[in-house]
Amino acid sequence: MPKPIAAKIKRSGFTYQADILIEKINEAKDLVAILSTRALETDVLVKIGQEIRKMHDAQVNHTDLNIHNVLIDADNSVWIIDFDKCAIQAGDSWKKSNLDRLLRSFKKEVQKGTIKETHFEFEQILKGYQ
Repeated sequence: MPKPIAAKIKRSGFTYQADILIEKINEAKDLVAILSTRALETDVLVKIGQEIRKMHDAQVNHTDLNIHNVLIDADNSVWIIDFDKCAIQAGDSWKKSNLDRLLRSFKKEVQKGTIKETHFEFEQILKGYQ
């Protein structure tokens, strides 16, 4: 897990804004960078699903889950980043929305021509999620 390096809290009345700076994850690339050049291996896709499931089991609602926020490092470890729009949320009704958002982000990059549809199998992510 990346270690925190610095943090800042800015208060404004009854609200606040918090920032955290963490160490760089060495040799990590987001899914867009990877999928723009090659297909992801099935075991990596399954790992992505498993990591999302861990996050959901901890009741973390990542409302900005997209392929720019999923990193893979040189050891094929999966990292989910950018938790600034996240919250702990009870229940399960929101979990499918997270997965749907992730799928939409894949499709969006395919439409933009950034990645090829043949470079990923979303069903393998869902398999890992189960």
